[in-house]
Amino acid sequence: MTPASLSFAAKGWLWPAAALFVVGLLLIYRSYSGTSLPRKIGVASAALKAAGLALILSFLLEPTWTTTRPREGANLFAVVVDNSMGLEVLASAARGIIFGQAIYF
Repeated sequence: MTPASLSFAAKGWLWPAAALFVVGLLLIYRSYSGTSLPRKIGVASAALKAAGLALILSFLLEPTWTTTRPREGANLFAVVVDNSMGLEVLASAARGIIFGQAIYF
């Protein structure tokens, strides 16, 4: 069984999503460049906004988690039973008991 993988269904949206991400990063940088926040807090909050923007824009690409699994009915098997006269073996010629009947008695 192969491991699961992440694939994207709408690959045509890759370049528009990348362009929107770059524009969003520029806007995030501009909004935090003139603030009076301490540098660590500003960088942390800008990073969180960039991560949120990347997550939102990734939905444009329609991510799909792909795994392999067995087909429906792949593990079924047939049991064939032959009940013809050729399989009836005499267990005792003297008594005339058929082999299948001797087992049940």
